[in-house]
Amino acid sequence: MICALHLSRSDLSIVTEVANYPLWSCSKRKLGLPSPLQGGVWPHKADGLAPFYGVAMTEFARDTELTVRTALPEDDGSLAELFNRAHSHLAGVIRRSKTDIAWRCRRQPGMSAEGAIVVQGDNNRVLAYAFVKDNGDIIEFAIDPDGPRKQAASILITACEQHAVLAGAERIRVNVPTVSVEVEKSMRDAGLIPSEPEARHYVSSTQPTRFVASMASQAVRIPTFDLRITDPYPWQHQEMKVGSEPTALLRIEADQRTVNRLILGRESPTRAALTRQLRVRPFRKTIEGIRIIRQVQLQSSWFYSLGDVL
Repeated sequence: MICALHLSRSDLSIVTEVANYPLWSCSKRKLGLPSPLQGGVWPHKADGLAPFYGVAMTEFARDTELTVRTALPEDDGSLAELFNRAHSHLAGVIRRSKTDIAWRCRRQPGMSAEGAIVVQGDNNRVLAYAFVKDNGDIIEFAIDPDGPRKQAASILITACEQHAVLAGAERIRVNVPTVSVEVEKSMRDAGLIPSEPEARHYVSSTQPTRFVASMASQAVRIPTFDLRITDPYPWQHQEMKVGSEPTALLRIEADQRTVNRLILGRESPTRAALTRQLRVRPFRKTIEGIRIIRQVQLQSSWFYSLGDVL
């Protein structure tokens, strides 16, 4: 089986990039699954087999009964709940609802009903799901964090490839977070390797001062400070007091690009201060200003599904 999986950690930005970027963007150029019409069997050792269109799935736990079926519209509520549990700890993720699944996934151009795939376990519990378009783009891929992740991911990626083969696709690609060791291993076992993503995600903030204030509100014991944007657009707030104290300890000044790079983790506060991209007034409080910026920087890793950018 020839497969290429592409990993990228770059080019998320406001005009720049996000630092923590755990993303597998998979692209398989030559699909070579055995045809179910020929009675083919997936060429991997397995302690058990779960049938899907007559083709056996890849390895999974000996005592775990996992099956694959088409995801029906009545499953959308459960799929949204699974997606949110699996990705809520990651930044950049757009939470799903039943309605989101319906329009974001099912109604995408090139999406057929057979491309909605569910892996389920005992008591029909949904353990994983994916939506794969007929051209091989897997626009959504989610694994239950409390289930047998490696086994479910292995079966799901195989089912997705099977659908792509039947639809006549010449390659598949999918984004999955690499923070899950089990899911990453299942991708590697399927022959996928890291590389640059074909679809990029660009992040923008319409109100940088409010963005910083929102991040500061989630931090612990940050002193009150003034933030001044040196190059605001007419509709933006140029200056804002961040914090609840009546008097600000200091003032931080920077242009929009620098503020965004700092908050998204693409710029070091110390380097920005040394190069005068970041200015703290009074100057003697520069070290305290740097500490404040470090406290409001984005800590969570950034992730997006392929369907969010296509």
